[in-house]
Amino acid sequence: MTSNTKRKEIDRTPDLARFVDEGTAHRDPFGIARRVARQLREEVGLDLETVGSFLSERLLVRLEYLEAGVAELETNMTGPDVQPGDAILGLQIKDGDVDAIFDAAVMRSRNYPLSAACVRGWIERAAALPQLADR
Repeated sequence: MTSNTKRKEIDRTPDLARFVDEGTAHRDPFGIARRVARQLREEVGLDLETVGSFLSERLLVRLEYLEAGVAELETNMTGPDVQPGDAILGLQIKDGDVDAIFDAAVMRSRNYPLSAACVRGWIERAAALPQLADR
């Protein structure tokens, strides 16, 4: 998409045209998003602190629920070789990976993207959301 095509798209959307600064739009392609967000917050009277707190609380509840569910699953796992962290690994086993399903050592050797530490880190970051500056 060329610069002229982009400009024509903006010209066809009068709601966005009021945010376009013809002189600097080409230098900062993301500037329009920031200007739109800032202006809409002002027009709507959005209280960022309240929204941030609400979103943080909501996210925290969901993540703590996930953490509790994984902990409960781990508590109910049976077998002589169950280790902390096995539940979240077990949730990531791909369908048909019979070796990982029936052999914990094989499951632990797989390179799964999530761990119990990931969830704990998400919870810590979610708790810090209200302190973040306006993004």
